[in-house]
Amino acid sequence: MGNTAPDGKAAPAADEAPAVHEAYAVPRDVVAFPGAGAFGSEFRALRDALPPGTRLLALQYPGRAAAPPGPDSFEALVTACATRIRALPGPPRVLLGHSFGAFLAYATAAALQATGTEAAALVVVGADAPDRVRLPVEAARSREATRAYLEGLGEDVLGQVPDEEWRAIAVDTAWWDLALLTAFPGPAGVRLRCPVLAVRGREDPITADERIAAWAGTTTGGFASAALPGGHTDVLASPEFLARVNAVVTPPATGATAGTGAADTTGTTAATRLPDDDGAGSPAGGPAPR
Repeated sequence: MGNTAPDGKAAPAADEAPAVHEAYAVPRDVVAFPGAGAFGSEFRALRDALPPGTRLLALQYPGRAAAPPGPDSFEALVTACATRIRALPGPPRVLLGHSFGAFLAYATAAALQATGTEAAALVVVGADAPDRVRLPVEAARSREATRAYLEGLGEDVLGQVPDEEWRAIAVDTAWWDLALLTAFPGPAGVRLRCPVLAVRGREDPITADERIAAWAGTTTGGFASAALPGGHTDVLASPEFLARVNAVVTPPATGATAGTGAADTTGTTAATRLPDDDGAGSPAGGPAPR
């Protein structure tokens, strides 16, 4: 990416984490948005690597186990996610989304900002920038098309499903998610004020470095991008990715900003439920198709 941000200021180097100006004395909790067909287990390595005192709140989209599985529009899903996050007590959280979840996390951050609730930072993984994304219209046309699309992403996606029953659940859920994604509106009307970190796996077939770097246009709060070892999903468990997220969630010393300093990853954080419409939730690391 270039050396100048859209606002004319010098942009951070691509291998740096965006600075998070922090006024709180504890690491930030992370709200994780799963990808299409996923339920949160893909964030298990991140949950275990976060600094002591940091919780990973794995978002279970409303109606995930129902038929049909959730809201009937992308906008309705954004509203549901924003409402849940806005109701959480405490300081702002880091929003982290993978693939389909990256677009949902971005749209949710914009919706929260519009109502005066700031995200501490946004981390997007395995998703091209909103103005560069190629919507998977063909993949959402049928269950069979969705299955072929997922299988084409590599073994790190459906290859992690434990059995054929879970594979069928993953495909059906992903079909619904991809149908919602075809209505993704693209860039928000205003840019985010929080910092953004955009990441892709070098072996990910559906993203590209330049399209990841274009996330810089979504924020005025600091930006960094990185291509790391891994594919579309297994990049979430790479040590390089975990270190970058830790740098985002860990608060700096008083009067400083959080950057690329190494975080203490020796502690294990608890999986925390983020309630859905009926009070249930999805703990990171629980049963999931991928």
